Amino acid sequence: MDANRRSAAIRLVLANAAVSLSLLACLSSVSLPFVGTPGDAGNEEEGSLPTGADARSLLEQAITLYGAGDYAGATDLLDQLIQDEPSNSEAYYYRGRSAYKLGDLEQAVADLDSAISLAPQHAGAYYYRGRVQYRAGHYAEAVEDLGRAVSLDPENAQAFVYRGRALFKLGRYLEAVQDETQAIALQPNAADAYYYRGRAYYKLEQYFVTVADMDQVIALEPDNANAYFYRARAYAKVNAITRAVEDLQKALSLTLPDNLRARAEALLAKIRP
Repeated sequence: MDANRRSAAIRLVLANAAVSLSLLACLSSVSLPFVGTPGDAGNEEEGSLPTGADARSLLEQAITLYGAGDYAGATDLLDQLIQDEPSNSEAYYYRGRSAYKLGDLEQAVADLDSAISLAPQHAGAYYYRGRVQYRAGHYAEAVEDLGRAVSLDPENAQAFVYRGRALFKLGRYLEAVQDETQAIALQPNAADAYYYRGRAYYKLEQYFVTVADMDQVIALEPDNANAYFYRARAYAKVNAITRAVEDLQKALSLTLPDNLRARAEALLAKIRP
């Protein structure tokens, strides 16, 4: 290569180098956004919304705590989820259930209202709101909610049990019998359904059927003191005094609520030979 050609090549290299340096100088003055990798969790801005996977994980953790009986812990997680994702109907549903378990009936109703507003076909939300209403003594409202629950989920035996209980409280005994019978058809070992049906039959003065239902309760739950007490009352009505006395003594030997204990003692004193 002659001297002129070497000199031209050197000048070309130097010119390219100058251009590159100029470009680098321009780029260094421009503020480019940081693009993190999927593992850069620590670079999320504070208060940012969780991803769908994060929300599901948080809900699953809350449900696990609920299932373990840690209702306060579940509530804490659900508070966080609702703050970040206020349209999550399941978060309100489980927070309402947790509030019910913690005895905060007002909060339970508010949360279940929200769940229903977001998911109008949520059978479980109607069912639990019905239970809350029953516990609060709002029996007509309980019947309405539990009616919606069974229309959306006709296989929910406990919804029939609770509606039957609410109907009993309203003095609608025949309807109560019908609901408890449906619960038994769905769940033949539902001792509470036999118990409340037996009590409704007692109000309808069908004492032998009451005895038969309380027999079923005792077969399923041999230490159910209430069942012995109500069977004793039915026996007394049909003058089976010996059996009534035996049942009252058995009831009193078990854990019987104070109000029923006083009634059992009074009935025993009245009918014992």
